[in-house]
Amino acid sequence: MENYSLNAGIVRDFMDTIWNRREFNQLGRFLHPDFADLSLPPGLQPGWQGLQDWINTTSKSFEHYSVIEEQVTEANRSVIQLTMKMTHIGEWRGLPATGISLVARGFRYFRLESGLIIEHRALIDGTAIEKRLRETTL
Repeated sequence: MENYSLNAGIVRDFMDTIWNRREFNQLGRFLHPDFADLSLPPGLQPGWQGLQDWINTTSKSFEHYSVIEEQVTEANRSVIQLTMKMTHIGEWRGLPATGISLVARGFRYFRLESGLIIEHRALIDGTAIEKRLRETTL
């Protein structure tokens, strides 16, 4: 039986350490050797390197900070509702940097095994972010 509060803490620490602080040397503390990120864009491998590449790509386009608004953890699964505070600092989807600050909301799903994240999926509306940036640059 998995420890719910331990799993919830792993997810919270992962979001802060990896997504917010980009301390990729800490990936081994959080990710299972068979980790798969099933929400990465086409062309990125679903493992550790693909995740790191995606965070680096995102960080070139946006200064970003994720805040967990709600978290539900049961057994080996944890879902977070998050708010991403973002400033557009580099090209994204063909749009040059605008300096615009915005907030995006979404969800992340994690499945854990043996105290490590083995699977991740995300639902964050990139089209809404793009629309907001395009509206403010017209």
